[in-house]
Amino acid sequence: MSNGIASCSASSGTRQSATVRIVGYLQKCIGGTWYNIKNWSDVGTYSAAIEKTCAIDSGYTYRYIAYTYVYDSSGNLLETATASDSADYYP
Repeated sequence: MSNGIASCSASSGTRQSATVRIVGYLQKCIGGTWYNIKNWSDVGTYSAAIEKTCAIDSGYTYRYIAYTYVYDSSGNLLETATASDSADYYP
């Protein structure tokens, strides 16, 4: 986070022929509760990725969380994963 901009990125892939879906959430902490303020997603075969920026307000703490889902050709969920950045205060 710098100059009022948060950079949000995540990627995931698999070695098998499967559908990868990734969903990322930029969250803002207000009064001790986390709120989703922006979300992005991508879907692909073998891999998916998110590379986005978002304007943020000063005086709040933010974090970015990404969820990955891997599906086989029949649509059955094979695997899930979660990744998150540490919470950062933007002065």
